[in-house]
Amino acid sequence: MDAPVHHVGDTLPAVLVLEDLARLLGISHSRAAHLAAAGEFDAFELTPRIGRRLRYSGAKLQRWLDGPTDAPASRFFQKGTRR
Repeated sequence: MDAPVHHVGDTLPAVLVLEDLARLLGISHSRAAHLAAAGEFDAFELTPRIGRRLRYSGAKLQRWLDGPTDAPASRFFQKGTRR
């Protein structure tokens, strides 16, 4: 298992393969293959498939890593409001 290579602020490549996902998530290739077979990475898959090799969207993965953006701001960080 390789150390994760993604750092906050890094831009992900547009197209990722399973080896890239494993490295980015800091998991072994066999664990990534197991998760892919279980459908855990389906949300990031690029379709239509070309050949047999799965490809994943760097943009979709980046949105997932960044987390939800529609969550309300914490009341502690809202300027000018008192509660």
